[in-house]
Amino acid sequence: MTAKPAPDPAQALSGESHWIYTNSFSIETSLSEVCLSFGQAFQQVGQRHVHSRLVTTPVHLRRLANAVNGAVSEYEEVFGRIPDGDTPKAGD
Repeated sequence: MTAKPAPDPAQALSGESHWIYTNSFSIETSLSEVCLSFGQAFQQVGQRHVHSRLVTTPVHLRRLANAVNGAVSEYEEVFGRIPDGDTPKAGD
């Protein structure tokens, strides 16, 4: 069996990004990794489709959390407080 060559980081950086709507996410953790799964929940039919997963380290998760908290603060300064919303059901 032939090993696959490692992906070229320069090629990954030059690729086009795309936008995907998400209204559902989950987080799984281990000692060395954090997995954030993003998807769409369809309440009418009680289904959830995961379309993207982001695996990172706890250190990078902390950096992401700081960035998100900063974005929320900036948003609320301009538009007012964001309501907490509904409590998600198990699996949402």
